[in-house]
Amino acid sequence: MGRIVKAQAQSALVEYFHLTRSLRIMDAENMGKNTPEFFNRLMKRVAIDDDSKIKHSVMRFLRYHPVNEFEPFFESIGLDYSEYVEYLPRNLMFLCDDELLLDNYYVLHNYGIERNRIGKIFKEANEVFRYDYGSLQEKLRSFENLGLRRSLVAKIVAASPRLLRGDVDEFVEFLEMLKMVEIECEWLLENICEEDSYSWKCMLQLMCFLCKLGWSEKQVGEIIKQHPDLLLKCSGRVTFGLIGLLIKFGATKSDLHTLFHQFPQIPVLKFTKNLHTSYMFLSEIDMAAIDIGKIVCSYPSLLGSIELKKVNSILSLLSCGKNRLCQMVNDDPFTLEAWVLGRRVERLETQKRAVKSKALKTEFLISLGFNKNSEDMEKSLKMLRGRGVEIQERFDCLVKNGLSREEAIKMVRVSPQILNQTRDVIETKIRLFFEELGYGVSDLLTHPKIISYTLKRVKLRLLMYRWLKGQGAVRPGLSLSTLLATTDEEFFRAYVAPHARGLEFWISTKFVGCIPNLLLSLLLPFTNGFVSSVADVDWALILFHQLPEFDQGKRSCRRRLAGHNERRRKPPAGSLLSPRYGSLSPSIFDRSKSGGFVMDFSNYPALNGPDTSSERVLGKQASITGKYQLPLQSSSVLSLFCQHSPGAQERAPPLEQAMFLETTLHGRPWFNHPSIIVVLHFHTTRFMMFSLHEMPPDLGRGQTTHGASNEFIGDLGLAQPNEGHFHDQASLQHMNWSL
Repeated sequence: MGRIVKAQAQSALVEYFHLTRSLRIMDAENMGKNTPEFFNRLMKRVAIDDDSKIKHSVMRFLRYHPVNEFEPFFESIGLDYSEYVEYLPRNLMFLCDDELLLDNYYVLHNYGIERNRIGKIFKEANEVFRYDYGSLQEKLRSFENLGLRRSLVAKIVAASPRLLRGDVDEFVEFLEMLKMVEIECEWLLENICEEDSYSWKCMLQLMCFLCKLGWSEKQVGEIIKQHPDLLLKCSGRVTFGLIGLLIKFGATKSDLHTLFHQFPQIPVLKFTKNLHTSYMFLSEIDMAAIDIGKIVCSYPSLLGSIELKKVNSILSLLSCGKNRLCQMVNDDPFTLEAWVLGRRVERLETQKRAVKSKALKTEFLISLGFNKNSEDMEKSLKMLRGRGVEIQERFDCLVKNGLSREEAIKMVRVSPQILNQTRDVIETKIRLFFEELGYGVSDLLTHPKIISYTLKRVKLRLLMYRWLKGQGAVRPGLSLSTLLATTDEEFFRAYVAPHARGLEFWISTKFVGCIPNLLLSLLLPFTNGFVSSVADVDWALILFHQLPEFDQGKRSCRRRLAGHNERRRKPPAGSLLSPRYGSLSPSIFDRSKSGGFVMDFSNYPALNGPDTSSERVLGKQASITGKYQLPLQSSSVLSLFCQHSPGAQERAPPLEQAMFLETTLHGRPWFNHPSIIVVLHFHTTRFMMFSLHEMPPDLGRGQTTHGASNEFIGDLGLAQPNEGHFHDQASLQHMNWSL
């Protein structure tokens, strides 16, 4: 709705209240123009065909649809709809029907109280509007009898409507206390605010408390005159909170005297917030509680007068740490004034220790032949890490381990970062390069950066290069930078992968000391032909380290795993696995202390997978009870380390880990392989390595399926063949083995 159209509609509403309802013109204008919520609700009900005839439409609507006049009246005196809806009379619509309400309303307004302030009186003391004729006028005159001017009474009543109900004793005591501290009523007229509500009892207690702190009544009056907020803001509750906060930090009466005598010309509420913010700032920079208390008690005026930036901003702008901030504030608390909001903060000067360290480094580089303030010196200073004394000691370490001073200087000028390592690391690397690897000083001078590489990288690559050179796979005389500067992947592809036995030597050299020799020999068959990068080898090592054999420090875990596997691999006699996955024949379990079993997986449902012409496919897929997947090709070798011993040293073959390992290394799912039967034998204190090519697709209880296509083709080899029995292919059909 446009401004002109709205003005015409409001004019029609005013004319309705004044001409039709016979309200006073001032009341009609107040109810028609200062009631936006009522006006909007009314306009939604009026049918407007033409904006030019809006006034006529409103007047016609009001002629046949009279409104509840109490709604615009309550809104015009400053009440919201949610506040006055409960006071709407149920059996009245017109204001003239409630004569007492209008009479008391006119008394308050004629006394000097603004119309929009009367709503606060109605909300806090609505019984005032039920006073009989003349009663409210007498109460207002009683305040004048206390020596107050009429304008002051109007302000006081508008701010504290409860005084009209008769609760005047505390107010009278407050006025008497003002006279004692030599504060005139004119001061109250100038500083009291009609929008606030006052607790005269609380303000009286504050003045009494200030007198008990050791001030005279005159001094208390002077403080209140200079800072009226101390008494009038929230009826003195903010001042009480400020005093309590300072007392908690250990402030004495003398500290409070100093604060209020030097109180800045800012609102007490803002002062208290600033003081709390300053305390939080000191706490966030990890200042000791004792130091915080001293600063708060000694400099409350300073902390309450400034608005500090955030701690993170200060740390970033000054480029320093929290300890430095604490030291600066403890030395001079007025430093905080430079960190207030809106003020530019300059970066601190370089610390003396850093300047001294840089001077020592500069002196050291000059002794090596660097020119002062040259680009080479600046570049070297940026690359060097550590104190100047430490760098000199590391340089001396180079000289003491087979290098002359000139040779050491030449190396440092080429690669200053070699001095960023400790003396022990430098000595170890030089000893490895000269003694174990057999290189000379000239080789080290050609590539000084070699000392910056890790021991593992240098040793592995140089040993690999020496072995390849002995095999005639690489040309001799390759520079150290060629061998060491490349990435692991590039070195692996260029030197390890092309050689047939390169991967074997790489693994045995890289993992020496990490994996037992026996398990290392088991790892190689899995990796050969399937590892194409360093990441594959590292992944294989991670998987092998998950086996219980590597967990030498957790024997209890190995015993629990051994017991779990023992129960899993020896089910009760006569029990059957799910027909879907095969069965176990009770006749294949030996009655001796050692034994074995056969698992048949030929009945597993067929799944789609690749088929190769070089493999004889007897079944489709294999699975162990549907939980673990066994990834074997017909030509692959499954090598399991199996050991069984009675008592607390029982251990079981990590079958599931080995299955998962080979699946990962081969990079193909287990169901891509032909159906197999896994024959596992456990013998006391022995391990076995065996290979399976093809097995009969179906075994019953104690028997096997016969046929030319179901012959067992394979071999079984014991690590200790002199003990136990070895059975040929024919004896396997009965599957009653005794090991």
